[in-house]
Amino acid sequence: MSMPPTNGQTLIGDRVRLAEPGAQIDDPLLQTILMDYLAARRSPMPHNVGEHWNVFRGDFDQLIRTPEIWPRFRRMAISYGFDDSLKYSEGRYRPDLKPSMNAHRGPFVQAWQFNDKALREAMRRLIRSASLSAERIQSLSEAKIGDPAAQRFSDCPVPVDYHDLSQIYFASSLERALSGRPAAWVLEIGGGYGALAAKLRRIDAGSRFVLIDLPETLAIQRWYLSFAMPDARLIGYQEYCNLGIQSSLEQADVLLLPPAVIGELPAGIFDAAINIRSFAEMTTNYVGFYISNIERVLKENGTLYCVNNTQKSTAGHQFRIENIPFDDNWRLDNADPVPWQKHIIELVIRRTTESDPEWREALRRFGGSE
Repeated sequence: MSMPPTNGQTLIGDRVRLAEPGAQIDDPLLQTILMDYLAARRSPMPHNVGEHWNVFRGDFDQLIRTPEIWPRFRRMAISYGFDDSLKYSEGRYRPDLKPSMNAHRGPFVQAWQFNDKALREAMRRLIRSASLSAERIQSLSEAKIGDPAAQRFSDCPVPVDYHDLSQIYFASSLERALSGRPAAWVLEIGGGYGALAAKLRRIDAGSRFVLIDLPETLAIQRWYLSFAMPDARLIGYQEYCNLGIQSSLEQADVLLLPPAVIGELPAGIFDAAINIRSFAEMTTNYVGFYISNIERVLKENGTLYCVNNTQKSTAGHQFRIENIPFDDNWRLDNADPVPWQKHIIELVIRRTTESDPEWREALRRFGGSE
């Protein structure tokens, strides 16, 4: 699949008018995305999503019908919550300027100005603190799809953007956590726009994925992964409903499914499960729902790679990492702060058949509890 054209500019100064409700779609990919989105919207939500992710407009289907938006989605409000690059503006860190997709909180599509100096400095710090080699960046970087705010550095062989660099680190860290073991099936809860899955697929071409996310996010993932994994078989929710669980697992390289469907996945089939920085943004009930299912679907000795804030309150309550409702059947492999964000813990735990309550005490220490 060829890449859609982008304007290639550092600054975008125009706005896009949304398509009218029910407007015809000529693009086959967007037609598929719309069918999957509408089907996923009919799937029941197991719990309230919480304040943090209550940001998607009710007319999201009009966005899908507006082809001009998609080639530049990394620079517009559609990227809300997915991309730390958007936080750098006017020469300083400004999360309050991050544009929302919600009609009541800001423009739907907003031009965004990137400050080169602030971005470059932030990227240099990330590369240095995460010890990312030029070779690793070159092999895993993707700075084309969605027209991100990519920068060139004299000692870096390819253009890079801040958020993509963080995903390179997480992919490399998970590769080390698996210690060379193949990860035939990977479950990711809250996969952003799909960057991590795409990188893991580059590292291990045999990896296959189930991504569980909100209907709006699944739409964005389908668009991104269609270009990032052009040879992969992507199955969205509409096709999943037609095929059923067994045929979908047999045929898919990537399954894109809404939250309730995680309960339909067979027990003990996943080699690894991932959550990066979204458990801390969910309601307590939602986190419990996901953890109980992860514990059910992971294989014995399967790995959970969980990267989350030690504390956060954007979901409408106070999240603490030591309060994640794990059972005792885990073994701690590693827990360290993310190199460039010390308030975020990188937790690697292994599923076991025997209780090991000591690992929970270790989690409390890493969470800062006495």
